[in-house]
Amino acid sequence: MKYFYLKIGKGNWLAEDWLAGRNPLGVPAAALFFDNHTLQEYEAGAGKKQPRRFVERGKAENREQTRMVVISKGTFYLLKPAGEVKFVSGDEIGEYYGFTVKAMPVEVLKRCSVSEIPLVLAEVASNRYYGSGTFREIKDVGNLMAIDWVEGRVPGRDEPARADHWKLFRMRSGRPLKCLGNVGLETLVAKSMEAAGCFVPAYRGGQVNAVDIFAHNDGDETIQCGPISVAAGEKVAIQVKRKWTGRGCPDGADYLVAIGESDQESRVVGSEELFDLAMNNHAVKQWFLRSLDWLPPKVFYYPFYRRTWFRLERAIPLSSFAIMTPDNPDGEVVSPETNEKRCREFEEDLQSRGVSAIRLEAGSKDFTHRESSYAIDVSLLEAIELGRDFQQVAIFWIESGELLLVDCETTEQERVALWADRCVGS
Repeated sequence: MKYFYLKIGKGNWLAEDWLAGRNPLGVPAAALFFDNHTLQEYEAGAGKKQPRRFVERGKAENREQTRMVVISKGTFYLLKPAGEVKFVSGDEIGEYYGFTVKAMPVEVLKRCSVSEIPLVLAEVASNRYYGSGTFREIKDVGNLMAIDWVEGRVPGRDEPARADHWKLFRMRSGRPLKCLGNVGLETLVAKSMEAAGCFVPAYRGGQVNAVDIFAHNDGDETIQCGPISVAAGEKVAIQVKRKWTGRGCPDGADYLVAIGESDQESRVVGSEELFDLAMNNHAVKQWFLRSLDWLPPKVFYYPFYRRTWFRLERAIPLSSFAIMTPDNPDGEVVSPETNEKRCREFEEDLQSRGVSAIRLEAGSKDFTHRESSYAIDVSLLEAIELGRDFQQVAIFWIESGELLLVDCETTEQERVALWADRCVGS
């Protein structure tokens, strides 16, 4: 599937009419107003990339795998090509006299207010690359996931993840952060600083050069917000970026917060640190989850699975085995009473199968968050089936001293660590 951001006329001022069928084709249509090249000239490589690509997406073999986003006057449109691009004289279309208009019949899959779509998609035009173009391919995963949500193609237990951006093994800490968009990401940083005890006068820096957030410590002791330190009576300036370029913290800012792996410099706060700030403070976590309530809960919890530690009461006398929990089905946190009931049902299921199990704890490194888990003597395929039966996103598999994370949906495996390096206790 290919996704595109489209503008119909300068500033999208023709979008409403063209998508309502008030155009030379007489049906809902998208249009590009570039040059006077013919189809044959485009196919020969003439003209600019955007109109050539537009013409290509109208061909029969590309239509089903094409989606186009238009946002005009507070209205969101999701479009699919419905026919080949027609080359129409622009002489009767206002200021487009002398141009050959590229007009594509479209099917309007969705039309709604921008208030009904995820914020990351509503603000897509604020991205300089998309906003400065006319027909630009959307590759940002936050927008791709939001488009799928609008179209009702979010994968679940009965709807496998077909697109790569939904594959759980791509769900690193940065994935949900990218779904916030620019405004949401800056708001997350501001709220995290407030939760730590700072005064934050504004949640956006606007046109302030190199700085997006100012955080003041009006108290008598240093405030620590993850890696960010604010001395008593001092303030810090923070730049927020959706993608870390590797350039480090800019002049004029005390810290750079950016999505990406960025532990090379102490003044750069990367995805894992920011994700932990979002998930480890109750108030910030509630805001984070509510802002992204269109995403499946598993998207938020999968990054934690890679950092799981295990606390044992006794050694596990097996060379290969699985570890899984029946707690919190599909990554959704449920009550302790519900989890205890699920544990009893899980133990009864194992007994009925004649499977031996050793109970243990799995959780964060300090075990402030933990779940009741079981080491079970079954094959990998049996363990995956058990995981699916008890609505688990993933299980752990230990073999030859290696700790592997296994996706219950796709059966994909990922090495996490040496098993001995993640165990405490016996």
